[in-house]
Amino acid sequence: MTFIYNSVDDGSFSFFSTVSSEPNYDFLIFSIDGEELERWSGEEWWAEHAYDVSAGEHTYTWTYLKDHSVDGGLDGAWIDYIMLPIHLDATAEWPDLPMSIHPNPTTDQITLEMEQPDDFTVQIYDESGKLIMKAQNAKVISLKDQKSGLYHFVVEQNGQRWSRKIVKM
Repeated sequence: MTFIYNSVDDGSFSFFSTVSSEPNYDFLIFSIDGEELERWSGEEWWAEHAYDVSAGEHTYTWTYLKDHSVDGGLDGAWIDYIMLPIHLDATAEWPDLPMSIHPNPTTDQITLEMEQPDDFTVQIYDESGKLIMKAQNAKVISLKDQKSGLYHFVVEQNGQRWSRKIVKM
C-alpha cells in the first residue's frame, strides 16, 4: 500500500500496525520515500509507530513480503489509525484577520494589506499543496503565469500564521 502526502510544516507521521506471520521470513516493511525504516514479523500485537518527517511531499509505503515455503500465524499484517503531519487546512482561516487579500477571485494579481507594519512572509501553495512562491513583505503578487484554480496564501507575521484561499480565474 502506497500513498503520497504533502505537508506544509515539519511534523510527525504515525500509525498502528499488527502482524501475524512466519517469524523471520514473512515481513511487514514500512518505508518513507523508498527508504526502509522498519520491518516486523512473527506475532506483533497492535503498536504505534511514529516518525519525524520534514515539510514537503513524501511517499509512504507498507509492503507485506512473504516467502513461499511456509505459512505462519494468520499470514498477514494490518494497519490502522494513520496520523498525518499538518496540512494547509490546519492553518487558521478566519474572517477577522489582520490582513486583507483582494480581489478574490482574481485573473492576474493579488494585493495584500497587513494591519501591522511589521515584516511578514507570504507562501503560496497550489491545490496539491506544492509551494509555488515565497516572498518577504510582498504587497502585490502576480498570479499571471499560474493556471486557473484554487491557491492557498499562508501569511506569517510576529509568530502568527494565517491563510486565505484564493481563486484564480
